Amino acid sequence: NVAKPAIQRKDDFTSQAVSNLLCAYATMGIIDKQLFSSFVPSAAKLVNIYTNQDIANIAWAYAVADVDAPTLFNERVTKKCIEKKDGFEVEALTQLYQWHLWLTKEKSNSGLPVELLDRSYEAFKLQDEVVSQLKSLDFDPQEEVLINSGYRIDAIVEVNGKTVAVEVDGPSHFIGESRSPLARTI
Repeated sequence: NVAKPAIQRKDDFTSQAVSNLLCAYATMGIIDKQLFSSFVPSAAKLVNIYTNQDIANIAWAYAVADVDAPTLFNERVTKKCIEKKDGFEVEALTQLYQWHLWLTKEKSNSGLPVELLDRSYEAFKLQDEVVSQLKSLDFDPQEEVLINSGYRIDAIVEVNGKTVAVEVDGPSHFIGESRSPLARTI
């Protein structure tokens, strides 16, 4: 476990190292709230030098870990996101949108600024298109359904009396070719 030594040396981490560490923990589903909480001050000091992907990785990782960090995710981060809004790639936009959903639904926070919200929502367009097609076939899909195991399914429909899960981007929810789920799937 690298959490304890990482916490001890957190002020020695570069912006990319902070991003990589927190994102790796979240991706693997290793939720160490002490690690995430301990990195808030160090991560906040580096806001001005994060890349777009660093910002997205860190925001997403904190959402996965369910660690609220208002001293990290404040108006400085919002301003940085707006300044860099045209430089976010699709993966970063999806991470930011997931972070936004967590903030607005779990933390009663306003989430992403409007300037970036529209762009990040666009990253989920394929899922919307699939759901639209299901509706056009007279199915009544339920979207983003939280099932008993804790996983979220993109859509669920009833077919001939059976419940069928529809996963639009399924393989990206698992580690490599394994069936081990990524934390973002949970």
